[in-house]
Amino acid sequence: MNEFLPIIILVIIVIIGFKVCKKNYKNRATYINNNLLEYCCEIIKEYDKIPLDKQHEFKQTLTPKELELINRLIFKNDNFGRNLNILQTQMFTLEAIMQKLRNFQSKTSIT
Repeated sequence: MNEFLPIIILVIIVIIGFKVCKKNYKNRATYINNNLLEYCCEIIKEYDKIPLDKQHEFKQTLTPKELELINRLIFKNDNFGRNLNILQTQMFTLEAIMQKLRNFQSKTSIT
């Protein structure tokens, strides 16, 4: 029985570690998702500042992935998923959209 005690303790430690890691992963995904939702609101505010006749012109500057994402935001379909890799990919896409939005706004305000 004494030779099994270290193995049992190791298994218990691994199980507890797995549970803690899983909880942290879910909390991080929820935190990132909430931040993305706030960032999406900012993107929509900036998009709404563009005159209606220029919004189509702006959409033509976007890549298909960015266009799909901004259309989802416009039509209030902001479900990003729970996978951290997907959330981070969408975060980079949202940053690219915001950069293009700001560049487009500065370009249209000059002309």
